[in-house]
Amino acid sequence: MSSSAGGVFLPLDPPPSTGQVLTTPTIASPTFSGTVTGTYTLAGTQTLSSPTLTTPSISGATITGVVTVASGATLTTPAVSGATITGVVTVASGATITTPTVTFTSSELIATGATGSAAAAAPSVYPAFVHCNSTGVSGAGVNLPTGACVPGAFYVIFNDQTGALNIYGVGATINGTTGTTAYVLTATGNRMAVASSTTAGAWLVRGNT
Repeated sequence: MSSSAGGVFLPLDPPPSTGQVLTTPTIASPTFSGTVTGTYTLAGTQTLSSPTLTTPSISGATITGVVTVASGATLTTPAVSGATITGVVTVASGATITTPTVTFTSSELIATGATGSAAAAAPSVYPAFVHCNSTGVSGAGVNLPTGACVPGAFYVIFNDQTGALNIYGVGATINGTTGTTAYVLTATGNRMAVASSTTAGAWLVRGNT
């Protein structure tokens, strides 16, 4: 179906037919409801009503309600209000997230073994709080996962045992030496250590020794 006025739709023009293709149209302040798929660039003030967004680039949008954002989405300085966002979302630098509820992985472990390969495994998801409870014996250990040893990863480790806790990183390094050699966290003082990584394959562990 064609349009009048040199390709511009006028108020009295008939509606477009089913299946008509619009090439790079400009749609001002649309309301999206339901499932929105494909690659879209949304700029300005948009109203998104409980949509499913697959790989969108959203800039300056106000997002309210329950929203499912699929893996790969990039939100650039959006205003997110009262929304539940599910999926893997990259929030660009400078974005403001107001009063979010942030929950970290928490793991209750019984430290085991006298070597790194026999030690109890810390969760592969980071950041995480790892509590080694009082049923573990002195000298038993916890092993930090090699796959999680990437820049930005960190663990907060609590030693609630009656004796020392050995922290391993088999397959990586700890403080510049092999991760098969334990970092020993004693059961005195603050009884806590932080393991972080700024270089892939290398843990830096600091705490009470």
